[in-house]
Formats: sequence, C-alpha cells, structure tokens
Amino acid sequence: MNVMALVFSYYTRQYWKESRENPERVLFVMYEEMREKPEEWVMKIAEFVGYSLTERDVEDGVLEDIVKLCSLENLSKLEVNEKGKLVNGMETKAFFRKGEIGGWKDTLTPLLAEEIDKATEEKLLGSAFRFFC
Repeated sequence: MNVMALVFSYYTRQYWKESRENPERVLFVMYEEMREKPEEWVMKIAEFVGYSLTERDVEDGVLEDIVKLCSLENLSKLEVNEKGKLVNGMETKAFFRKGEIGGWKDTLTPLLAEEIDKATEEKLLGSAFRFFC
C-alpha cells in the first residue's frame, strides 16, 4: 500500500470517528448516497451549515434548483472545469468522469479492485465505515 493510501485511510478513520462522536462538527457525505437521494442530502448539508430550507423554498423550486446547479452534469460543463488548469498544469476536467455509481469498474482491473478493497478493509477495520461497491 502506498503512502497516499495510508494517509487516506488514517484520515478517513479519524473523520469517521469524529462524525460519530461529534455529528455537529463533521458531516460524512457518501457520494453514492448523495447521488441516490440528492434532495435529501442538500437538505442535510444546508442544515449542517446552519441554513434550513423552508417548505416554501421547496414549493418554490429552490431545492430543485440547488440540485440542478450542483449536479455533476452542470458542474462538469462550467468553463473553469472544462478548460481550467491547476497551478501544477493538471487540467481540471481530469476531476470529472461519468459520475456513475460503480464507475470505477471502467478504470480498475478486477485484481486491482480486489487489492484496494482488501487494503481498505484492513485499514478501516473496526471503524464501522463502509464503502459502496
């Protein structure tokens, strides 16, 4: 396992633990859950940062607008994300793939996926943290 994977698993465990002990300080957002229920997660995130959407906001389409504006489809089409570059020259479009749950299957070989799963399980053992596969 490389250094970045060790660092990632260490911080994931720490933040997961903190989110369980102090849920008002750390909100753990799972991409897969957010993709499945975007409206629910927008409400949770808004509440977490101290802003609650009202029934009227929902009725007026504010929630729907937020979901659309923050969608992968919309964000990936922004000029800064299509043509932008980081300080190191890396293109920002590299951060956007299909955004589909299970999309890793298009990139990783079954053997590499198995190795990552095994290493992740080992490093996060006992944390009750789970990945979606």
